[in-house]
Amino acid sequence: MNRFSVKMLWIVFLLGVGLFVGFDLASRGLEEVHGPFDGTASSTQTLPPQEALQLQPSMPLYPEQESTAAATAPAVNTPSEQGMLSRTAENAGKILQRSSQTCVEAVVSFFEGLFS
Repeated sequence: MNRFSVKMLWIVFLLGVGLFVGFDLASRGLEEVHGPFDGTASSTQTLPPQEALQLQPSMPLYPEQESTAAATAPAVNTPSEQGMLSRTAENAGKILQRSSQTCVEAVVSFFEGLFS
């Protein structure tokens, strides 16, 4: 086998391993969120159409409009709290930008070393 074929086999192997690891991580994450599943399509639970469309008399058609808007919005009123949030968001953005730049450089150097 020539050198190019060996490199391509390594790339295909690494991509395959990456796909399997990614699928495994994704399925574990789904199981953590939704609970374990057995993999069969018949295990899903569906409501009969009559129960799904039936409205309860006490259920309003237009749910709370102003009550939840005030309850869900965080109250940031003081300038010191706003400044702290701005600094925290800016620092988080800088950290993410540096880490993504480092990851991109690592991937580029990996493929550069692989093909040179």
